[in-house]
Amino acid sequence: AIYMATVALYAHQYWGINFCSVEAFNEPIAPWWVATGTQEGCHFNTGTQSAVLSYLRSELDARGLSWMPIAASDESTYTMAINTWNSFGNSTRALVNQIDVHGYEYGGGRRDTLYSIAQGKTIWNSEYGDSEGDGLSLASNLNLDFRWLHMTAWVYWQPLDSGGWGLIQSNPGDNWIGPVNTKYFVVAHYSRHIKAGMVIIDGGDSNTIAAYNRESKLLVIVAIYYGNTSQQIKFDLSKFVSVKGPVTRWNTQITVQNGDRYVKHNDIVLQQQSFQSTFTTNNIQTFEIEGVVA
Repeated sequence: AIYMATVALYAHQYWGINFCSVEAFNEPIAPWWVATGTQEGCHFNTGTQSAVLSYLRSELDARGLSWMPIAASDESTYTMAINTWNSFGNSTRALVNQIDVHGYEYGGGRRDTLYSIAQGKTIWNSEYGDSEGDGLSLASNLNLDFRWLHMTAWVYWQPLDSGGWGLIQSNPGDNWIGPVNTKYFVVAHYSRHIKAGMVIIDGGDSNTIAAYNRESKLLVIVAIYYGNTSQQIKFDLSKFVSVKGPVTRWNTQITVQNGDRYVKHNDIVLQQQSFQSTFTTNNIQTFEIEGVVA
């Protein structure tokens, strides 16, 4: 606690950096972290976590950083995060401003339960990674997080890593950078369009994420289709007051060799506050619709 508070103060005073949160743990209740481990995880039972959180708050406050939030506990899975949070008493929960969780339960776990017991506290998915280079699992799990976890930040494990784990294949230890995995383009469909300050709204189904900027009147829709045959999908915007357009489309054909990889198209026509687009198998598309009044 003393070390972390000291670093936070130094960054504030000498670098002009204010940490948006301070997190003392990494996958703490996971049983696989032992003294001889080679990664950054470290085991703390929940009782010890409570004690550390209290010390951390005191040390931050003693250095004039009472405004700096504390995050906890970066558990490996949603289930572990639920169990850890449920084990905390009210006094410990009051110390935590933000709940961080890792996404290594993939399609499992009760994201909705974690969101519910958080009772309005900020939630981050502070680490997600998988070994599939095509990005299909990534998109599926990211959509689940948007729909049920309601996180305000989502962090990928290592953009540069070997095999399918990286967005770009790389082995920094050997000073080697290789080709781009398709999942790099899949992430771009979200990260280049869903910006800080946008409001996530109901996209209508589990494969569609929608984000809206009221000031700029910009609506972003990210949709993925897993079907075996091509399908024309209609997007109904009739619940908005008005939709002026234009609509710009970005396309990635995830499993099509030499197919589109985040290619921009201007081929969408608005018709009475709706539009259609044809999706091929394992196809992700992003749409930016301008002039949308809510």
